[in-house]
Amino acid sequence: MNVDAGAGKAGRDEWDGQGGRGGLDEPVRRVPWAGVVVTVLSLIAMAAIAWALWDSLPELVTTQEARGRRGRIQVPRIVLAAALPAAVVALAAIMALASVVAGRLRAWLPPALVASPRAQAASTNAVFVLLPPFITVLHAGLLLETAGHHVPLPQLVTAAFGLLIAGLGGVLPRLRPTRPDPAGDRVRRAGAVAMMLLGAGCAAGAFLLPALPVAVAVAYAGGGIAGLTILLARVWPRPR
Repeated sequence: MNVDAGAGKAGRDEWDGQGGRGGLDEPVRRVPWAGVVVTVLSLIAMAAIAWALWDSLPELVTTQEARGRRGRIQVPRIVLAAALPAAVVALAAIMALASVVAGRLRAWLPPALVASPRAQAASTNAVFVLLPPFITVLHAGLLLETAGHHVPLPQLVTAAFGLLIAGLGGVLPRLRPTRPDPAGDRVRRAGAVAMMLLGAGCAAGAFLLPALPVAVAVAYAGGGIAGLTILLARVWPRPR
């Protein structure tokens, strides 16, 4: 009887993600429901914005003026209205495929290089909670500008980008490997604080400084902080 109970517990461990193989209940737990809801709401918002501004958009939208021997480039307004929503849908498909591939490769990679199922769910949720609203702001600004409304588009996009960076920083501490890693956790927490401060500075600086240079500088700095955090979390000396 005890042997059967032990075997049942081992089987549950093997299939609940603790054994690193994933299983029957893991896909339910790993569905990024918050991200799914935010993404769907963002797509609905983008469709509503396009519908509201449709009659104000020119039939052909100029994406590049004539320069030298190059003629002017124009696209139908449906292209402008659908481009960013299509990008969100494509991102969702890519992330879903990446999740499947990661699950297949889990058993072949060392534990130090594999994120836990919870960390995978957190990172996927972060992408779909943070990125679609940012793209919605960009979508709204572009359509409003094209429709002839004067909006501070660079400032709005830069401020939204700062919030995106801050949100991504908040996710860094959750990107843990499957095995315990106290030293790496300290590095990730420090990186998270740096990313959130950087994002807050970007959001504030968008209205105080030239927006485009602020966004470019923050993009480079944020990428450097995230990359350095991930690298140091892998190589930081651990107690023996």
